[in-house]
Amino acid sequence: IDLAIAGRDFSRKEMKELFERALVEETDADFAYINPGAVRAVFYEGPLLERDVWNAMPFEDYIATVTIAGSELPAFIVEEHGLDPEQEYRFATIDFVVAQWHKRGLGALQVEHGELFRDLLIRWIRKQERLD
Repeated sequence: IDLAIAGRDFSRKEMKELFERALVEETDADFAYINPGAVRAVFYEGPLLERDVWNAMPFEDYIATVTIAGSELPAFIVEEHGLDPEQEYRFATIDFVVAQWHKRGLGALQVEHGELFRDLLIRWIRKQERLD
C-alpha cells in the first residue's frame, strides 16, 4: 500500500530534515533533532511504501519530548536551529539522543516518552500525500 509519492530523490541530509519536520508537526514542538546516523536509507522518486520508512528508520526508537531552556542545549543544536539561550523551548527527539545526552553529562532531562518514531513517520507521510 502506497503511503505517498516522493516527487524527487532525497539525500540523507534532506531525509534528516524531513524526519525532524515530521516530529515538529506531530508533537507541536518548537524544533526537533535526530542524530544524522539515525537515517539509514533515502527515499527515491515514486511511490513510498511502509517498507521504505522501515529501511530509512530501522531502529526501535521512541519519541521523547522535553521542555528546556536554550542555554541547556548543546551549542551545535542552538546554532543549527538559531535558538535564543534565554528562551524555553519544547524540543522533540528520539530516545537514542536522550540516552547519548545522559552519557555526555549534559544534565538531567524531564522527558515525556511517546510512540515509536517509525509509526509517527508512517502516519505523517500518509497525511502528506506527496513529498517534494
